[in-house]
Amino acid sequence: MEESPALKKVFWAIFCVFIAVFTVETFNKVYHVGPSPEIITDWTKSVMVFSLCSIYLFWSIGSKKAVVFLVITLSMSFLLELIGITTGYPLGVTYSYDESFSPATLFGLPVTVPINWAIINILGYSIVTHMLTLSGRNKPNADSRKISLLLLIVLDGLVVTAMDVVLDPLKVAQGSWTWAEGGPFYGIPIGNYVGWFVISSVSIGLFRFIEYKRPREEHILRGTMSVMPSVMYMFIAGYLCISAFDIGMYDLALIGLLATFPAPILNIIFHLRGTGEAHGKR
Repeated sequence: MEESPALKKVFWAIFCVFIAVFTVETFNKVYHVGPSPEIITDWTKSVMVFSLCSIYLFWSIGSKKAVVFLVITLSMSFLLELIGITTGYPLGVTYSYDESFSPATLFGLPVTVPINWAIINILGYSIVTHMLTLSGRNKPNADSRKISLLLLIVLDGLVVTAMDVVLDPLKVAQGSWTWAEGGPFYGIPIGNYVGWFVISSVSIGLFRFIEYKRPREEHILRGTMSVMPSVMYMFIAGYLCISAFDIGMYDLALIGLLATFPAPILNIIFHLRGTGEAHGKR
């Protein structure tokens, strides 16, 4: 799918609002300016970021594959989360969401949950895929196995799960959800992170398996657009870390930065190096 001028304007308009909102709120959290550090609701932020990620996904892999990706990640995350709040699996422990976490629920699950899963899954998939492109390799397929499909799926799961290192403790501290039995990491059970890895790996893995069996030529994004997932990932992670710092969870803020920033930073560094080498050959 080519980058249409109209859609590109929509993307950059939303992205500018995204940067402005997160920058202003971060400034407010650090300097405590104004009556409230948050200028829009978390639900509005989720919808805005989901729109950005979806547009990027349609551009990077095409409309048909993007729809398949969204259907898989939304349905799988909804199903597994619904099972989770009902039975405690696949996370292995009981948890529940606060009613104020989302403006609406479906079968008792806040609709924000699968949307947030889709956001992080898109960013994780895009970051790992872009790293693969920068390395000069194609996605693995049934005819060419230059890189392991399993390796990509594991990397996807790790990038996605890294975000929850800071997200879960922060949201528990803010009262967005509760773990009945608690746990060793800021009251979070280890099973939560195992569950995050399983849910993200299964969701993205199903899509990668479809790509593996039915490879198609894709429109590869060039220039600034190709690193947008890394930029958005860092903005979201940075905002969460600053929010943790703001409520006195200083060590969590540092741990969150160490867990989330390496992958996108490496992505951007390799991108800039590749761009510089390309210009040097001209």
